[in-house]
Amino acid sequence: MCLTSLRVAIFLGISAFSLAHGQAQNSVQLSESQARLRFANEAVKGISNEIVVQGSKEKQELQAKETALTNAITTAGQNARRRKLEREQESARLGSVHKSGGAASMSIEEIDRNMDVFAQRDAERTQQESEESAKIMKLKREKQEAELKTGLRERGRLEIADLQAKISAWHTNPSEEGWNDISDQITLISAQQGRKATLRIATKNPGAFIRYQTKGERRRQKPPHSADHPTNECTEFMPYGEYFIWAERAGQPTSAKDAAYEIFVENKSIELEELP
Repeated sequence: MCLTSLRVAIFLGISAFSLAHGQAQNSVQLSESQARLRFANEAVKGISNEIVVQGSKEKQELQAKETALTNAITTAGQNARRRKLEREQESARLGSVHKSGGAASMSIEEIDRNMDVFAQRDAERTQQESEESAKIMKLKREKQEAELKTGLRERGRLEIADLQAKISAWHTNPSEEGWNDISDQITLISAQQGRKATLRIATKNPGAFIRYQTKGERRRQKPPHSADHPTNECTEFMPYGEYFIWAERAGQPTSAKDAAYEIFVENKSIELEELP
């Protein structure tokens, strides 16, 4: 083989290797992007379902509270008018007895008894007024709480729409900064909307303590969370998100602290591999 042919062959070999290496890198990047997109879409789907289902229930609860409050106010108004009329009538009867001189023919005991009856009835009416007022105040508080819940769901719908727009933009032009924002938003909205996954965490040998934090929390150097129970009795209820999860014994990590997990399904089990 002449020198020129050898040079051409080497060049072609290097070019082919570079092309194959570049395609492999693109494949890895594409795979990571696809995994992230799948996680984001599934998380949004789960959170949206929470908003729809719970939002529908809470709207019905709000309507029930509004109806109950309206009825209570109407009934209280009717009772107030009735009690006012009763007071006026009873006061008038007592007054007419005195004006007609009937009181002079009554014994002191009879007069006291009539006054006691009037006072007792008036105390009962006052008690009823107090109970009705307390009931109305309670219903008002419950209505306000229901309004806050429906307001939270409505805000969640807007936040989900904004998040979907960010995911779509990131899919077109992916960047690490853009993804970090999306991942943080998923966890935040999931927590606000009460959408949590049940995660069971185990180790081959039970008794390890579990620590975890989202990727965003680690970037911001926030302290990790601690699971309530050691393995293998550890079940955590976690908002959707990307988490680092590891085991510790005697305050020292016994599994990889950089082991990352996507949490976006209702029930998930993982077993951490502890280091020798």
